Amino acid sequence: DMTLLIHKVLGLVRKELALHRVKPVIAIAPDFPAVWGDEVQLQQLLLNLIMNAVEAMNEVSPSRRMVAIWTEAQQGGVSIGISDRGVGLAPAHEERIFQPFFTTKERGLGLGLTICSNIIQAHGGKLTLTNHKDGGAVATISLPASEMLMAAK
Repeated sequence: DMTLLIHKVLGLVRKELALHRVKPVIAIAPDFPAVWGDEVQLQQLLLNLIMNAVEAMNEVSPSRRMVAIWTEAQQGGVSIGISDRGVGLAPAHEERIFQPFFTTKERGLGLGLTICSNIIQAHGGKLTLTNHKDGGAVATISLPASEMLMAAK
């Protein structure tokens, strides 16, 4: 249940959001289908992407700091989006962001997005990172819906 998992992760990052003065905006689709997967790995995925979004806004005025998380049911799957109002992705970095040990952070290891990519691939999904037209970045997670649950409907 990705809806429950998203809320669990938000509970884990609540203090970080408050500390960095980031407003979360959540839009969960009704009748959002379940996915098959490892709950701990998917939690790690969401946690890392949300924390990346928070860190991307360190240099942004607190009044603009917002992380939006939304879900959408798609034919045969689900889509989860996480966007921020940070600096976005530099064009020179777009091809390297999923490579191990590539980082733009002063204290980063360069493994977070590599781990996220591996988790998504292990679950038969896809992870994309793009720049938002209004500034910031958007991470989009696509996962197949639980076939068993879909067949029962």
